[in-house]
Amino acid sequence: MYSILLVDDEPLALRGNRLIIERSGLEIAGLYEAVDGQEAWEFLQNHEVDLVITDIKMPRKDGVSLCRELFLSGRQIKTVIVSGYADFQYAREALRYGVKDYILKPVQREDLIQSISSVLYRPDAVQKDDFAYIPHGELDNILTLLFQGLWMGEERDIEQGLAMYRETMSQVGDDYCLRASGDFCRLLSEKLSLKTGHTLTAQPLFTKGCKKEQIMRITAEFVAALKKELRSRRETDYTDVLLDMANKYLEENYARILRWPTLRPGRASVPITSAESLRRR
Repeated sequence: MYSILLVDDEPLALRGNRLIIERSGLEIAGLYEAVDGQEAWEFLQNHEVDLVITDIKMPRKDGVSLCRELFLSGRQIKTVIVSGYADFQYAREALRYGVKDYILKPVQREDLIQSISSVLYRPDAVQKDDFAYIPHGELDNILTLLFQGLWMGEERDIEQGLAMYRETMSQVGDDYCLRASGDFCRLLSEKLSLKTGHTLTAQPLFTKGCKKEQIMRITAEFVAALKKELRSRRETDYTDVLLDMANKYLEENYARILRWPTLRPGRASVPITSAESLRRR
């Protein structure tokens, strides 16, 4: 049985996270709350918990400072941080202090339960291997940034997302990099396919035994292929919309078009019956 300390200065967030955990079915013996990092630190001077889940931005003592003090104290307390999209640089700093995972706001039920399960129930041998595990929240933030960049056509977000991906993957071995990159590319493609309503065809050309540099290069090429395919899809969709509008207009005004006068003396106008004829020409 495990115990958890929730730290957040927003009462609704505390209550929401508590309800999720209480109804999750996880084996939790104690569930405690603190309204900021200072109160959490004082509570931990006299109590033992297995996991601290803390927001980043709070008065008196923020979540990064709390994680740093726990890390320097040498206590065997696992930490997870809750971060807004704009807090990502703070989240990266917190990872230096042994943070096991972070969850993106607004907190979703599935994300919170998955994070607690992975941190508390993962075998110790894996938890101690700093070079074989990347917190799923880190890749999720990179995935979100690349997804937004590709969907909105923002080159800066795409470049930043790829830079963050390369930095993250540089910390792990070749085998893990290959597995994580394969899952990462698949999820990115699926998210974009759902957004567009079409199955995107771009595929990363990974092969067994790929080295890390090859994997990162192939991932960058895959992202470039997605960008090209999305641009082509948008152009096709826009053309289809225009043709549909033209077709609808012609169908609604067909009788009037047939009564159009000649354009010039001795030259009759030629009615166009549908937009499809324009496409064929």
